[in-house]
Amino acid sequence: MQWDRLPSDHQASMALVLVSKVADGEYRGWLLSSMALLNPQGSLPVDVSDEHLKQIGLTDEEIGQLDETNHRNIRHRIINHWLTDWFWQELEYQTRQVLEEKNTVSGGSIGER
Repeated sequence: MQWDRLPSDHQASMALVLVSKVADGEYRGWLLSSMALLNPQGSLPVDVSDEHLKQIGLTDEEIGQLDETNHRNIRHRIINHWLTDWFWQELEYQTRQVLEEKNTVSGGSIGER
């Protein structure tokens, strides 16, 4: 593939140009959300520290077996689980809560027109 023959700095420059072009179009939201998933530490408050691992009952020996790549893998798995398994349920629940609160303030009940 020609891309693989380019120096990494040229690949980065071309990727930036492509991202810029797509970000100006109709897929801006999708692109930015997807890019945030590539860097979960910058987008979602997910940390996997040794202290967290101790809190779930791992021994120092078990914790010592995990390197930064393992921590990153665990973070990605957590985020993926949130997005694929919990996001939609939580979105529905929180949205209904907000609507119920708004409805309570306005004096009606959900479903009334």
